[in-house]
Amino acid sequence: MTSIEVEKYLEEIRRKEANKNKLNFNNFIAVKYKQKIEDLDKTIRELNKNIENYQIDLVSFVRDVKEQDYYLLSLKDNINNIISCSEKEYEKLMKISKIKDITCTNNCINLFTSNIYIDEKDITRKKNVIYFIGKFMISIYLDGKIRFYNQTNLGDGPGFTLPKDFDANYTYNRHHPHINAEGIACLGNLSSVIPKYIAEGSISVIAILLIKFLETVYIEDGAGKGIYWWPIVTEKEN
Repeated sequence: MTSIEVEKYLEEIRRKEANKNKLNFNNFIAVKYKQKIEDLDKTIRELNKNIENYQIDLVSFVRDVKEQDYYLLSLKDNINNIISCSEKEYEKLMKISKIKDITCTNNCINLFTSNIYIDEKDITRKKNVIYFIGKFMISIYLDGKIRFYNQTNLGDGPGFTLPKDFDANYTYNRHHPHINAEGIACLGNLSSVIPKYIAEGSISVIAILLIKFLETVYIEDGAGKGIYWWPIVTEKEN
């Protein structure tokens, strides 16, 4: 092979190597751009999806604002009627014989009762007796929560002779046989109707139901048996 042929051969190798490098470079750039295109395409699809979700949320938000506007207008239009109804409800509450005072704090209505008694048949004495439970503050929260606080006489007991097979707590310290030391009561079926009456503003109805609850004991259960920790009296006083 002559020197000219060798030179041509080497030139051809250099040309092929340069083309190869160029092709690799172009492929490298193309792959990067294709990946960028795919990423951007995915991002745009996600953004479009988010736009749809935001549009749905926006419609929901606008609807909520409209509903609140209607509610606000309703309150403004009926404020005088609402105040009148509240005054009537207050009068109803004060006509309940066991309600002596009413205060309002934050999100809570406090009802103060006169003396609460429970008439119940005493197992050991075989006759009806009167248990003096005490005066209460009943706290009615607008979110539906109810709390009872005995202002007079926690059931920590004057030491009565307990019934045979007594199995209630021996250190009682409760506001009422069915109300624990934190003021939380087991209201049973009342729990489901109280929010309805609160929403209607029928606080007087709730008051009557809760006072009736305070004047009742179920000695068949363990908590109710704790009634024996409250003093027995011969007559009722306000």
